[in-house]
Amino acid sequence: MGDDQNKTFLKGLFKYIRIRYPLFIHIPTALLGFVIARNFNPMLIFFVSASLAFGHFFVNSVNDLYDLDTDTVHEVKRIENPIVSGELSMRQGQVLTASFPVIALLLAVPTNMVWFSMMLICIFLGWSYSMKPFRTRTKPLGFFLNESVGAAIQFLLAYLSASINSGLAFQWWIWVFALFILGANGIMVCKDIPDVESDRHAGMMNFTQAYGIEVTRWFVIAMALLTLASGLVLTAIHVVSIIGLVFVILGTVLALTTMAKPAERLKDRQTIYQRLPPASILYTLGILVGAITMLW
Repeated sequence: MGDDQNKTFLKGLFKYIRIRYPLFIHIPTALLGFVIARNFNPMLIFFVSASLAFGHFFVNSVNDLYDLDTDTVHEVKRIENPIVSGELSMRQGQVLTASFPVIALLLAVPTNMVWFSMMLICIFLGWSYSMKPFRTRTKPLGFFLNESVGAAIQFLLAYLSASINSGLAFQWWIWVFALFILGANGIMVCKDIPDVESDRHAGMMNFTQAYGIEVTRWFVIAMALLTLASGLVLTAIHVVSIIGLVFVILGTVLALTTMAKPAERLKDRQTIYQRLPPASILYTLGILVGAITMLW
């Protein structure tokens, strides 16, 4: 390939894997488990992080691959999907999507059975979200169950993987961390609001289409408040520092002020995507920073 083709391919590849989500949400979630378990084994952390990245590359890419028909007719998604935009060929997309889970599992081999099991779950969730016979992408609670509940499970198994040989007792507040992760990812259900019409046209029943904008609004508010309450509990029992809580409060303010906007504004994709993903990132990085600063 020439220089221009290489640049186009790399641009399409970065779109395809959506690296910002593994880098700023999923990997920090796993690292949180290691910090809490006081396990700083560099090789284990590397292989857990790398395998998780490729696992989520699969989750993101298989979604684009199997949403081609719907993304083609969507004003924004036809630009975001690199196969539809022409930055990747269908063949390139298929090869990449098929290779990601294989690489993820190979990278998980040097870890332990707990984490290897987590990668099998990750691959299953990505497959079931986008592909038949499950294709939970087309169900009202599909995103929440696959992405939000899946993220909480990911945190729990990362913690268990990190503490497997440490003899640490499973403390009750580990469940509070899991609730925090559930809420931090749960606010992203709001992404269904601007996608209502395109999903309806494609025959999909997303959360907002099934329950309406107002129910979605209050669900996201509940998730934001759950995250804030969990962060307050963790700070009060001195598991997370006040520094982390500041990030959590900022994320909550961003989520709640967005949800306070009129329904018509919430239908605007830019309004949602420029505010709620950053709020989720603030939550995730904040709780990680808060846990790390409690080490000293």
